[in-house]
Amino acid sequence: MARPPAPRVRPAPAAARVTSPRPATPAAPVTDAGTDDDGDDTLDVVLGTAELQQLGGTSEYSTALARHPRSSAEGPRAADRPRAAGARVIEVGAPLSERPEPAARRALSDLGRGARAAAEALVISWLTIIIPVVAGYVATVTAPSLGEASWADAARSATAGWLLGLGEPLDVVTPATARTPEVITQVTLVPLGLTALVLVLLAGGIRRARVDSVAAAAGVVLTAVAGLWLAYTFAESAPTSRGVLTQAGVVVLALLVGMRSRLAGLRLKDPRLREVAEWVVAGLRAGAFVLVGLGVLGALIVLGAVLTSLSDVVTVHRALGPDVVSTVVLVLAQVAALVTLVAWGVAWLAGPGFVIGAVSVTPVAATEGPLPALPVLAGIPDAGPGPGRWVAAVVVGLALVVLVRPLGRTRGWIELATTAGVAVVAVALTGGALAGLSSGEIGALSPVGASGTAVLLALAGEVALGALLATGVVVGLRAVGRDPGRLGEPLVAAVSAVRERLRPRRRSRRRR
Repeated sequence: MARPPAPRVRPAPAAARVTSPRPATPAAPVTDAGTDDDGDDTLDVVLGTAELQQLGGTSEYSTALARHPRSSAEGPRAADRPRAAGARVIEVGAPLSERPEPAARRALSDLGRGARAAAEALVISWLTIIIPVVAGYVATVTAPSLGEASWADAARSATAGWLLGLGEPLDVVTPATARTPEVITQVTLVPLGLTALVLVLLAGGIRRARVDSVAAAAGVVLTAVAGLWLAYTFAESAPTSRGVLTQAGVVVLALLVGMRSRLAGLRLKDPRLREVAEWVVAGLRAGAFVLVGLGVLGALIVLGAVLTSLSDVVTVHRALGPDVVSTVVLVLAQVAALVTLVAWGVAWLAGPGFVIGAVSVTPVAATEGPLPALPVLAGIPDAGPGPGRWVAAVVVGLALVVLVRPLGRTRGWIELATTAGVAVVAVALTGGALAGLSSGEIGALSPVGASGTAVLLALAGEVALGALLATGVVVGLRAVGRDPGRLGEPLVAAVSAVRERLRPRRRSRRRR
């Protein structure tokens, strides 16, 4: 129903306001009877300007009330009149958009915001795979090897390839001919580049959508489950345990990364637990920097191997004889495998190395054997001795350089040991998990990739040695009166300045 106008209070004469010992009686509030027009059962109390001032409120309509006063019947004071629990005070004339949003409506809004973020990430990453595959099918639709395959079959195969990036095995079916039967080749080697794409898109969407509540996080999870179910249904595939664990890990990690600002604002009530949590966060941050350094070193190893064997890479590419569309598809496939190759580079740097069928590549030596016809694999070193196990010292040195500063900012041996231990565990577990995901099978070519257990143990020992050396450096610097927590301050200041300069540009782009 229409809300009645609020009663106005006639101002007293100036003399009365000066000499009267008692304050003016505020106007009586007007209360809606029944359910209000915003849909909930809480009654809204409409107050005048004087009552809002008593309750600590303000009114942008006070000038209008002062210009056009009206007398009203005397009533009890608003502060003395009892109000129902949960009653809301609404300013006279305030628009409906400024009223408090009901809890149920706010939860639905958060749920939709999280669902939209997840849907965008899944659809964009899926289109990244399906568009080149369907384009390749259209370009080669007259090839005899395709048989009776349609564009829907191409889209179904692309969806299965998208699921392969999320840990689900892929069955490549070679149609039967008059001379050969149907051949099914199972591929379990995960292209980690596609996994990283889904993770980055999902974490970015969560951050942009400001997912900061349980309802919004539930929207992300439910939409991810629904999207994956649709993908499995369309690809005519059944989920496996490895695929489900990989997909759950991607969603959880994306939520942690996208909601890091919200999680950083949480505070434990117990001071002791809060202090320990700060130590753990410092260790995780230090471990993340070590992982970034390892990733950069692995990428440099892959880049160096490709550049030194660039002529062989070009020769293999030309031998395949691809057209324009096939070249695009081939390049995208190698880009999707780039993160997997970086994980192999880190495994080689740590010591265990990797294998591709009969080919074994370690810092000690490389063996000879057949390789898949993928141009980038031509960069694998030839059979012969390698540089030696001393390359593991690079990992130890990296851990030493990165961990000196965070360990130097600790106070006491317990905090130092906690920070160092968390960093070592984080690096070892993450490196072992990535090595395990980068291993699998390509039909008869088995095994392919690195051993997750071997890489985990190697990284744990090397990073622990680096942390031990960093502790010695911290003790030595403190003995000579220097603050190890301020090492690398110019570099940190330069990076912070670059980030501050880039931040306004990002904001301007978002506004556009």
